[in-house]
Amino acid sequence: TVLEAAKWQRGLRTGLVVTNRISHATPAGFSAHVLERDNETIIAQQQLQLGAVDVLMGGGLDCWIPQSEEGSVREDDWDGVAEAKQKGFTFISNTEQLEQAHELFKKKGKLPTTGNNTGGAPKVLGLFAPSHMDFVIDRPPEQPSLGRMTSFALDLLDKDNDEGFFLMIEGSRIDQAAHRNDIAGHVREILEYQDAVQVVLDWSKKHVDTVVISTADHETGGLTLGYTRDYAHYPDSYMYQVAPLAKAKQSTERMAQALQAEFNGTAVDPFLDELVGYEAAVAIRAEPSVNDVDVLAFVERLIQESHGITPTEEEKKKVLHVYKEAPEKGRTQAIAAAIGDPLAHALEMGWATEGHSGVDVNLYASMGGGVPTNPALYPEAFGLKENSYVGRWLENLLAVDVTAATIKLQQLLTERGNRGAQ
Repeated sequence: TVLEAAKWQRGLRTGLVVTNRISHATPAGFSAHVLERDNETIIAQQQLQLGAVDVLMGGGLDCWIPQSEEGSVREDDWDGVAEAKQKGFTFISNTEQLEQAHELFKKKGKLPTTGNNTGGAPKVLGLFAPSHMDFVIDRPPEQPSLGRMTSFALDLLDKDNDEGFFLMIEGSRIDQAAHRNDIAGHVREILEYQDAVQVVLDWSKKHVDTVVISTADHETGGLTLGYTRDYAHYPDSYMYQVAPLAKAKQSTERMAQALQAEFNGTAVDPFLDELVGYEAAVAIRAEPSVNDVDVLAFVERLIQESHGITPTEEEKKKVLHVYKEAPEKGRTQAIAAAIGDPLAHALEMGWATEGHSGVDVNLYASMGGGVPTNPALYPEAFGLKENSYVGRWLENLLAVDVTAATIKLQQLLTERGNRGAQ
């Protein structure tokens, strides 16, 4: 990957900061090599054992602890946290620990010692949630913001470093809120990402040799602003409202979990399928056997309390239908999307899908000093590009050879295999 090439060929420090599990698709794409993206327990091991990443922050503790510990999704005894400490990483698991570590680092240039002090570049493993970090709208203070993690990572990677660094920051849950057609959650995730972008731009103004690139792998949901239903008065009815967004108190995912907990007797982890497998997830879920009137009443109360609006009978019946009829796999997401409909209708907004769309995504770049990029000087930053172009562009900017790094990696793993190492 470009991150590995930056580390092995250029000697750059490297970091990954996300709000998903640190072993999820995007960070894994920079730091691991597996046949399936869901092989997250293997991804976690590679992120540590390949030795290419200096700073890892996000969620996903359950992939890093042995099967003997409560909450672990592993089927072996690998203890990633303990191994990370042995390799000289400082381990942090909440906002307070992050703040304390950052303050100490700014004052004295060192980190709290939670393992072997090996010297060299500072290394941090921050795992702030068992699975994904909570959506911003639900997030407890114990889980830091993307901007706070970004600020810490920048200082860690830059300290006494003349070679430079490569840092990938992901506003991970923008996509997942859109998968759940959760407008209130979606907009708050976008605003958190914008805050993190501003942290980077402000930092780069003081470090004018910094290149900043921002983009997305795809759009999700096909969000429509101005989703008119009153064609008799079109185009005067073509508008949207934003005031109801401020009343929303929790994500539709959390609301869907509350509905299932109320009538199934257990809260369902929406990412259970990914981690323990579909069959295991089905086995621990209770089949709903409830009175429709009770469900409809609960849905109305839930939406009133969480979104500040009263759903119509049709909207409530849609939630009931999805709750009872949706397939086991993906049921929580489907319920969450149905629960989000009343708010979308109140906002005069709409969704095209619960999946990804083919909409073009924006590509932003600042080639130095946190200022807009000059198209005359950097034409490669402008125009319509295939998504794979960004990776090749990063390779060129970093002056690395990913093909050569791939060959080296294959040789390394072959040598380890010949020695009988895992």
